[in-house]
Amino acid sequence: MDTSDRTPKVRMLTALVATVLGCALLTATPPAMASQAGSAPAQHADQFAPKQKVKIKAKVDKKKVKANGKVRIDGRFELEKGGRGQDALGSGATKVYLQQQLSTGLWVDLRTAPCLPHGTFRFNLKVSTTLTVRVYHPETTIYTSASSELFTIIAL
Repeated sequence: MDTSDRTPKVRMLTALVATVLGCALLTATPPAMASQAGSAPAQHADQFAPKQKVKIKAKVDKKKVKANGKVRIDGRFELEKGGRGQDALGSGATKVYLQQQLSTGLWVDLRTAPCLPHGTFRFNLKVSTTLTVRVYHPETTIYTSASSELFTIIAL
């Protein structure tokens, strides 16, 4: 029996049945559900506020030390005025990084410290050579990125 004549008919019938079923499902959607579906994107967009702008303030206790001397870097993670200070989960905690600049211009993480909005942090560092450092906060889903001023620590 030759099935080549039936194949196009079967395909056409399958497509017709699928189209009829799709139209039936679209017309069977209750109006209440259709209005909820239309308003969902607007509600979703209102739940998220823009990222909070932050500032990193830091200071080094010594700019010159003997080789293998210790240096302390104290700082503060601040939100701009009117900041929320908390993420969607309620903690608002983030991390700041002490970074060293290499001769190629790249920044390398040396240490990390947890920090809260309007909170303080401290890094202790043993310095054996002259280096340039900064404290950096990368951009997150809640906060913008920020960095402190650069510090050059000279090891004598």
